[in-house]
Amino acid sequence: MRAINMWNKILLTFGVTLIVVGLVLLFCFSSLVTLILNNSLTLSANSKAFEEWRKTRPIPMDMYFFNWTNPDDIYNPDIKPNFEEVGPYKLFHVREKVNITWNDNDTVTYKHLLSYYYDDNSPSNLSDVITTIDMVALSMAQRTKDSFFFVKNPVKLALMFSNIYVRKTARELMSGYETSIMAAANALNFVTGENAPDKFGYLYAANQTIGFDGTYNVRNTVGDDFGALKNWNYNNFTLFYEGQCGKINGSAGELYPQNLKPDHITFFSADLCRPLEFTFEENQTVEGIPSYKYSAKDAVFDNGTLVTRNKCFCTGRCFPSGVLDNSACRSGVPLFSSLPHFYYADEFYRNKIDGMKPDKDKHEFYFTFEPNIGIVTSTAARLQVNVWLEPLEDFQLYKNVPELMIPIFWTQQQVVLYEEHVANVKLFLISPTISKISSLVMIVVGLVCIGYVLVILYLNERRVTKSKLWKNEIALK
Repeated sequence: MRAINMWNKILLTFGVTLIVVGLVLLFCFSSLVTLILNNSLTLSANSKAFEEWRKTRPIPMDMYFFNWTNPDDIYNPDIKPNFEEVGPYKLFHVREKVNITWNDNDTVTYKHLLSYYYDDNSPSNLSDVITTIDMVALSMAQRTKDSFFFVKNPVKLALMFSNIYVRKTARELMSGYETSIMAAANALNFVTGENAPDKFGYLYAANQTIGFDGTYNVRNTVGDDFGALKNWNYNNFTLFYEGQCGKINGSAGELYPQNLKPDHITFFSADLCRPLEFTFEENQTVEGIPSYKYSAKDAVFDNGTLVTRNKCFCTGRCFPSGVLDNSACRSGVPLFSSLPHFYYADEFYRNKIDGMKPDKDKHEFYFTFEPNIGIVTSTAARLQVNVWLEPLEDFQLYKNVPELMIPIFWTQQQVVLYEEHVANVKLFLISPTISKISSLVMIVVGLVCIGYVLVILYLNERRVTKSKLWKNEIALK
C-alpha cells in the first residue's frame, strides 16, 4: 500500500509539472523566441550577426555592355543608333565596413571599402572590344558648356582631336584606361576644385576605395526603424533634390524591421543619391520559405509624370517617365539610371534607338522577404546606366547630334538566402507550431496522469468503503 501511495505521488507530481511547463510554453514561448531573435539580430561588436554584416560574402555581379554598331551614322537623322547587348562579364563584389563607430543613440556609423574582382569562370572574354560613347569627352563638354571662355576653350581644343565614341576592351571599360582628355580635366582643377582621376573606368574610381559611396549612420537595435538610414554623409537630407525628395529615408539596404506589411518597402540608394520605394507584388515561396515579393514598378523611375510627389526629383529638364536623372549627384555628368533595356520606361527612349528588348523575367528589379523576421530571401538588383546626348552649340563634336538616351551598360546582382540561413529561418517559422503542439501534448499527458491518480484514489477509497460496510454488516449479524 505504501508503494502505491509513493507511485501516486510521483505520478501526480509529474502530471502537475507537465501541465505547468505546457502552460508556460503555450503562453510564453513566442515571447522567448522573440527575445532570442531580437538578441541575434541586434548589431553590436559582440553579436553573432556582426561579422557577416561587417564584411559581406562575395556577391556575384553580372555586367552587360551595349555595343554601338553604327556610331558613324550618329549625324544622320534617318538612321537610328543600334545597340547589341554583350556579356555577361562576371565579377564579384565585396562590401567591407570600416571606421565603425557605435553611438549612444542606438546607431552605428561606418564607411564601405568597396572591392570588385573578376570571376575566372566568366562566359565572356574581358578582351572583347566594345564600341561605346566617349564618356570622358561628353562629360567635359557638358560640365563646361555654360562656363567662361577661358574654361571652355581648353576643352574645345582637346575635343577637336576626339571622336564621339571609343573602342575599348571590356576590361578597360571596367578597370580604367588613360585618355589625353584627362589632361584638360586636370587643367581645370583650379576652377572645379576637383581632382580628375588618372584613368577612366566605370568601376575604377570605386574599386578598393573607402567611403566612395558616403558615410552611413544606421539604427542598429531591433524596432520599427531597425536598419533605417538616419544620416548619410552626416546629414538627414541631400543637397541634390528639393523638399521631400531630398530627405534621407528608408533602409540602408542590408537590415530591415520585422513584421513587414504587404504594401511597400523603401531603401536609400547611395549610387542614386535618393530613396527608392518598392511595391508589394505577390506572395512567393523561396527555398521553402513563404515570402513577400516587392518590385520596382514604373513609379520608382518617375519624376512627377505618373506620381505627383515625385515632381521634386525633376532637376532642370523633366524627362519622360522611366529614367532617374543622376546628374545632380554626379557632378553634372548627364548620367541616368533605368531598368535594363528601358523596361517600364516611356516609349520615348526605345523609339529613338534600336536593339532594346525589355523582358520582365530578365530585367525586373525585386526583393523577396520573409516578413516576420524581415530577412531578404532573394534579390535581383538590376540597374542600367545611360547618358543623355544632346546638341551642344559650342562644341563641333556635339553640335549636330540628335537628342537621345544612350544605354551604356547594366548590372545584375542576383542572390538567394544562404543554405545555412534557410535552415535557421525554417526552424524559427515552425518553432511556434512545434511549441504549441508540444505544450498541448504536455497538458493532455499531465491531465491524464492526474486523472489516472484520481481514478486510482477513487477506486481505492471506494474499495475501502465497501470493505468497511461489509465488516459492519458481519458485525451486526
